[in-house]
Amino acid sequence: MYHLSRVLIVFVVGLLLVGCEENETVQELNSEADILIADVQTASRSLLDRVDHNIESIESDMNDIDDQASEGYREAKGELQEAKKALASEIQGLEGATADEIKEAQSEIDSLMADVEHKLQRFKIEAADKTDEFAAEANAFMATTGEKLESIEAEIAEMDEEPQQEYREMVAELKTQRQELESELNELADSSAETFQSIRGEFAERLDNWSREVSKTYNELTEAEGSSKMSA
Repeated sequence: MYHLSRVLIVFVVGLLLVGCEENETVQELNSEADILIADVQTASRSLLDRVDHNIESIESDMNDIDDQASEGYREAKGELQEAKKALASEIQGLEGATADEIKEAQSEIDSLMADVEHKLQRFKIEAADKTDEFAAEANAFMATTGEKLESIEAEIAEMDEEPQQEYREMVAELKTQRQELESELNELADSSAETFQSIRGEFAERLDNWSREVSKTYNELTEAEGSSKMSA
């Protein structure tokens, strides 16, 4: 009887030990699953935050690009937002998921992350190309305008040597207008693409009008000087 009791006791203790081990194993799996969920969610949300920041940056870039060019950027932004939504949906689906479900979702999340990263990089390249294109266009316009201002200044310098008071006053006015145009030109160089496009046409027209006024004054001065010499 005593022997049987010992056997029963050992058997019960064994069952308890096995139960404890299984419980510990379950707890370990649950703990690992929680850690995996946290890691995936942290990494994914970190990417989402970066995507949010980049979308804000894209929105800002689009505001600096003329309407025609912005269409392509809006498409890129739309693709980026769709990729972000898909990633956010996948992350949300991990709430309460099992370890196996998380492992299955991990590859999908990795793929979605790569897709978002790819779209971000592609947009950055396109944005950089557009920025370079605008910079080249703006620099070319500024260089041409600068040359024109120098040419007109040379004409004004010749007028300034003449003794006639009325022409001195006209030349002084032309010089004042030149300074105003130069000041606006410097401001234009620092403006956004959209502002540059909207102002450039008006500025070029004013510059042409001013140039014609300079030439007209110069011609009048030349004619007056010729008449004066002929009279003498």
